Amino acid sequence: TPLARSVTVTSLAPLIDSSNATPLSWQAIVDDLRAHAAAGGTGVIVVAGQGTRARILERLRDAGHIRHWGVSNFALADMKELLAAGGWRCAANQVLYNLGRRGPEWDLLPWLAARSIPAMAYSPIEQGRLAAHPELRRIGATLGLSAAQLALAWVLAQGDDRVPIPGTRRIPTLEQNAAAVDLVLTPDLVAQIFTGRITPDNRAFADDLMARARAAGIGDRVRF
Repeated sequence: TPLARSVTVTSLAPLIDSSNATPLSWQAIVDDLRAHAAAGGTGVIVVAGQGTRARILERLRDAGHIRHWGVSNFALADMKELLAAGGWRCAANQVLYNLGRRGPEWDLLPWLAARSIPAMAYSPIEQGRLAAHPELRRIGATLGLSAAQLALAWVLAQGDDRVPIPGTRRIPTLEQNAAAVDLVLTPDLVAQIFTGRITPDNRAFADDLMARARAAGIGDRVRF
């Protein structure tokens, strides 16, 4: 029986029992996850190192405590390290990916696709900003679609291995999002979208990109 609806394994610190500052036993891990399951919550395991993370998740899977496991925000180097450590059964990598955030296309997404590891695209509507984008709204209005539906359909059109996971609190919005699955973007429509230079279109987005570029040592090559 699965122990919890979801299990989060982070790398913030070694796996430690705060009560006695000693490494937790396997049974302690299972007991902790069982307690989270009873409360309907998410189990959290804190470990150090990709190898330890992969071994714990694989053991939980083999024991039937979880069905599948995946990772979030893993860059290409992280994924390579994970698979080298035995994490080849990773079911998905959840990454920030949408019309205005296409960086993963350079290296990460092709690498995942070559290994049949799906990419779960979180924030596919850029926390609502793409739903209000003038160009997307203009194109959508000519087709009887919302800008959000176009943004979701675009992610889906990139391949069967890319799955958008939009968040919503309202049933009507959920139904509109679900309808995007049936939309087919023609080459002409895709061309219209790219001609409109779809981006989140805010200063915070540009500042974030510049900070990442400087951290990577390529700030002098970035222009907006």
